[in-house]
Amino acid sequence: MTLPPSPAPSRTGVPTPSLVTRVVTAADPVPGWEELTAATGALFAGPAWVSATTVLGGPVRVATVRGGDAPDSPLLGVLPFVVDETPLPGVAGRPVVRFAGTGPSDYGTVPVAPGADRRAVVAALLDAAVAAAGPAGPVLDLQQVSDLDPTAQDVRAWAAARGRRVRVRAQAETIRRTFGPEDGRESKNRRTKDRKTLKRLGELGTVEVCGELLPDPTDCSLTDGLLAELRAVDAAHPNADHRNQPWTGATGDLLALFLRTADPASRWLTGVRLDGRLVAYSFELVTDRVVATYLCSYRREVAEVGVGTLLLHDVRRRAYAHGAVVLDLLRGLEPYKFRLATSTHVSRRIVVLPDGRLRWTALGAALTWRQDLRPHVQRVRAWRSRRGTAPQDRPTSAE
Repeated sequence: MTLPPSPAPSRTGVPTPSLVTRVVTAADPVPGWEELTAATGALFAGPAWVSATTVLGGPVRVATVRGGDAPDSPLLGVLPFVVDETPLPGVAGRPVVRFAGTGPSDYGTVPVAPGADRRAVVAALLDAAVAAAGPAGPVLDLQQVSDLDPTAQDVRAWAAARGRRVRVRAQAETIRRTFGPEDGRESKNRRTKDRKTLKRLGELGTVEVCGELLPDPTDCSLTDGLLAELRAVDAAHPNADHRNQPWTGATGDLLALFLRTADPASRWLTGVRLDGRLVAYSFELVTDRVVATYLCSYRREVAEVGVGTLLLHDVRRRAYAHGAVVLDLLRGLEPYKFRLATSTHVSRRIVVLPDGRLRWTALGAALTWRQDLRPHVQRVRAWRSRRGTAPQDRPTSAE
């Protein structure tokens, strides 16, 4: 679907008539998409991740804005989205527009090319998504928008210009480390801890630290075997009864498809083998500027050895050498993350109504658990796991 290139208001008030908006499917090629998300650090808006989210159900559409009608015109912005015909509580008869991958994705965002007029590009993308949802006037349910992301302000401006009502609630807390000069120097304490961990592992068997568990994702037999190993590690985690099993179900299908189709440079999958058996792993998403630890786990028999901390130190060193500016530990308040944190941030859920006359009582009640009560439950879980020193759980990674 191609929308006519109508002038879009810019932040300066000067019309921007050259914006051309299209809506395509996730399977259609979009030149420049990979480069745009890599440059902006949009971990969960790249083509491989978005294409993998199709396993969650419902067609995934992609709104794009280019700086001209030619196929090679620069890509200025992209918005992967889905339209859910099931309305939100209290908003009957309205389809819902969401970011593609809502749930497994730790962030929702609208990537815009550096130097482009963000306000105009985001407005054009949102207009395209609303038009694609049909004439009923959809509700926008945009989840996990970080307080570091200007998308929230852009959505508010778009809603105000179109007479729509906005409701914003805190949804999750994220933890990150911004690298500084001190990260280029390996501390004696970290080196000593890693040597002790390797020594203790060596007492249990032959140790192999694998920098890449999946060197050839096109080898289906290798990929299937590794997925079975990852599931087994999660099932043998000391807190397996209380944590998600991310490699199973719909989220497992998403991750498996992502591993098979993503550029190996866009993800790391490291691990530790003991006598050939996988006992711990760490899974990262990678862009030029950001490395994010999405999943990590270990078996109960090595829980007291410190293998999770060993992998975390390795990821930190590797991310710094990669040239990343940020090591993002994503959602969750696990105690081990605070040993690395330089900042914590809040992600918010932004709900935009077609008008201000709809009832909010039922919707507000439905949101109470997700935004108000669940963070307290997470804090209790974090407090209970303080006796551990290594990565244990990501309560919100697959919810």
